[in-house]
Amino acid sequence: MKIKSRNFIRYICPLVLFCIFPPFCAWACNVPVFRYALERWPADMFHVGICYEETLSAEMRDIVNRMIGASAEGEIGCNFTDDLIDLSDEKYASLKTWMNEQGYEPPCVLLRFPPHLRIPGIIESGPLTEKYVRSMVESPARREIAERLLNGDAAVWIFLESGDKERDDETLTFIHGWLDQLEKELKLPDLSDVTMADTIAMDESAPPMQIQFSTIRVSRTDPAEQTLVNILMHSEIDLFDYENQPMLFPVFGRARILYALIGEGITKENVREAAEFLIGPCSCLVKDLNPGTDLLMPVNWDDQLQNFLVQDRHIPLPFGLAEADSAQETRQEPIVASSIASSTQSLTESTSHLFRNIILGFIVILLANAVFLIFYLRRSKN
Repeated sequence: MKIKSRNFIRYICPLVLFCIFPPFCAWACNVPVFRYALERWPADMFHVGICYEETLSAEMRDIVNRMIGASAEGEIGCNFTDDLIDLSDEKYASLKTWMNEQGYEPPCVLLRFPPHLRIPGIIESGPLTEKYVRSMVESPARREIAERLLNGDAAVWIFLESGDKERDDETLTFIHGWLDQLEKELKLPDLSDVTMADTIAMDESAPPMQIQFSTIRVSRTDPAEQTLVNILMHSEIDLFDYENQPMLFPVFGRARILYALIGEGITKENVREAAEFLIGPCSCLVKDLNPGTDLLMPVNWDDQLQNFLVQDRHIPLPFGLAEADSAQETRQEPIVASSIASSTQSLTESTSHLFRNIILGFIVILLANAVFLIFYLRRSKN
């Protein structure tokens, strides 16, 4: 492609920086998104506020202790944290006022999305009873979703019914047929294409990946699935505007919702686009830079996950850095007095190499930019 002179520096200079300092660039990898997310993206932590005034009964304290045991800080390790909130304390005066306005009566439990998602409001609230707390943390559908993802499904597609049985049956039949076809048509990335840019390696002894999709049907009125339904409906700001529409939520990794497909938007093109993203190469290794919202799940993923496919790979440090690192390791090993002088000299020499390479790099950058600037100015005059 021919680059116009006025865009020359804008295109070429970043390329020069990219070539000189590749270690500072965020490299993609060929591991499919669904697998990398399952192994490397920790589940976001929901926030559970346990609100009461002054004291809790012995029965409620027992319920609270079991909640703490199920939380991220407890033995079970589900993806939520909890706080005891005594509304008689003046520091919670504004919260108490807000709860009164909303009709929340203590003792009760308030469920919120992970704070860093900045999703406002309460997902749901319920009484501080064993029945409600259990239904909030776990449900049959969520346990089934977790089991399928751990067993290798690339995605579990949650079909949220509209309430119109005929329409729901027809839509779900279409989804089943199209996902079956996509399993045959789509291809996984070529995992043999691993370059020096990759910071991971594949464990060849792990079971091979496969493209496997499944669906799970959820009714909006199922009392056992109310927390799941509420999380799904609050995952995007406008979903309550389409309550009478069927919805499809692709779920992958550690139960992460990609996004919602709604009503007439449940098409071959949209389903394929979502499926291709999930089985495609992970273009960004940072979880928060990828789309999606996690579900509250009754599982400790780190304990349940087996057969890790993605392994860290040792990357040699650049020239100069490697020598300094090696000298540092040598310096930290037990040494005798006679070797101190030689080790110190080695470290000094390696450090000087490092600074030399850094200075040379900056000189190269300055010279390259100077050449491009001169060329650009001359072209501008002409």
